[in-house]
Amino acid sequence: MRTVALVVAAVMAVSGAQGAMSLPAGLSGALEGLKQKAALTTAAFGAADLDESELLDLTRDPDPGVRQAATRALRNYMHSWRVRDRIKEVLDDGRETLEVRREAIKTLSILLNDSQVTRKLRDAASDSRLDKPLRALAVKALYAQLPYDSSAKSDVLDLARRGSDPDLRKAALWALFAVSQNDYEVQRALRDILRSGSEEVEVRVEALRSLYMAMSQEDVKETMVDLARSGNDGSLRYGAVLALSARRADYRVQDVLEDLAKRGDPPAIRRAAVLALGDPGNEEILAYFHLGYRRMPNGRYVSPLDGE
Repeated sequence: MRTVALVVAAVMAVSGAQGAMSLPAGLSGALEGLKQKAALTTAAFGAADLDESELLDLTRDPDPGVRQAATRALRNYMHSWRVRDRIKEVLDDGRETLEVRREAIKTLSILLNDSQVTRKLRDAASDSRLDKPLRALAVKALYAQLPYDSSAKSDVLDLARRGSDPDLRKAALWALFAVSQNDYEVQRALRDILRSGSEEVEVRVEALRSLYMAMSQEDVKETMVDLARSGNDGSLRYGAVLALSARRADYRVQDVLEDLAKRGDPPAIRRAAVLALGDPGNEEILAYFHLGYRRMPNGRYVSPLDGE
């Protein structure tokens, strides 16, 4: 927040100086756009007084950066049908920039158990006319709906198991973290993919990340212990070591992590073991497993999609 405040203060200071000197037309226009972005950035952190109507107007601003910031700031108004409809329009607008449409998907994703949002995201995910990064993000955004919509969960699980496009398949694996804790069918699928030597490493890593929420299961824990000790791939070992942070109170897991931290393993593995033995709420660990968290103290909520 201090950084944001300093940016806003600097912009406003230059704005004040604008009245005392003549600026070239291009620079003047750029300054006005920067002022809007600064205000919208502050709004996204809950510190500016931009109401629903003003933000809706700014989603039609000539500057794509302003449109993107306004789309993000409207997360605070998603209880409004007017806002929801406008965000859907932004997503559907083929003339809009990719980044603004991505922001629309992220904004829609904050609504839980909403059948219309689920349908919109499923339509975007399956629309072959859309850019693949947009489709992949729509698949990931479905994570928030999977605990409430069994049909959407089945589609995402099928894509994770049998999808022909690697990027969309990894996106589906990513989304399954939201239901892996208590869904044994999802756990089994993720575990099978993780253990499969025929799968690409990047696919196996995504399966590993989504199994983190199922670490209370003994078979999942043992899978991670085996990978952490003797996995052949460094990225899989690294993820498995971090996953053991969820069971660091287990004496056997403690022994494994302490051994990995002390012995002559690659530095990345030793560092991961030290992290895993520490605070399980460590932001680095939560971000690795794409879990939402709140920056402390009294910080803003970081959603799982914010890093995507």
